[in-house]
Amino acid sequence: MRRPIEILIADESALTRRGLGVLIERERAWRICGEVDSVRAAVSSARRLRPHVSIVALEPAVQRAALIKQLAIAAPRTQVLVMTNDETPLAVRNALHAGARGYLLRSEADRNLVPAIDALSNLRPFVSPGVSHFLIEAFLRGPSGDHRSVLTEREKEVLRLVAEGRSVKEIAAELDVSAKTVESHRANISNKLGARSLADLVRCAIRHGIIEA
Repeated sequence: MRRPIEILIADESALTRRGLGVLIERERAWRICGEVDSVRAAVSSARRLRPHVSIVALEPAVQRAALIKQLAIAAPRTQVLVMTNDETPLAVRNALHAGARGYLLRSEADRNLVPAIDALSNLRPFVSPGVSHFLIEAFLRGPSGDHRSVLTEREKEVLRLVAEGRSVKEIAAELDVSAKTVESHRANISNKLGARSLADLVRCAIRHGIIEA
């Protein structure tokens, strides 16, 4: 029998921990393995329990970043999901650079906590829709400052065709490649841009001149 997805919650507020617990325990394959209210307790519990996902909702940001780095050492396989009210670009970047795999705004927890944990437990990143545009902008700028430099020329072609509403088969025929190759390109584009839907891809293509509105 498959081991349940075990989740550790780190938040100063007992009320918040209970609220998260209600949402989590609706999922039969998930189990809360621990609840803590401090950095020290979180690190100790993660080292001992080895949870699949650790929800880090401690404030302030300095304390949160320190915990993320310590968790990477204490339980390197644990996926860290930050939950916070801070939606500034700097907070998002700092959390992800510290080693978090997910960033969830508290205001979106009721509808996005389950998708976030599901993503992280399957080793996929998750970022709240409310802050994902910051990451899209950062990726598109790339190290050279060119908003599209992060994409290869072929990926730009595929993005243009996707944004124009072409199907996978149509794109494959136009580029003379297999449908599987097109799907691979599209997945890479979505990962690079942080796009979670076709609408996100279309907006990115319009914003950066790959297609016209």
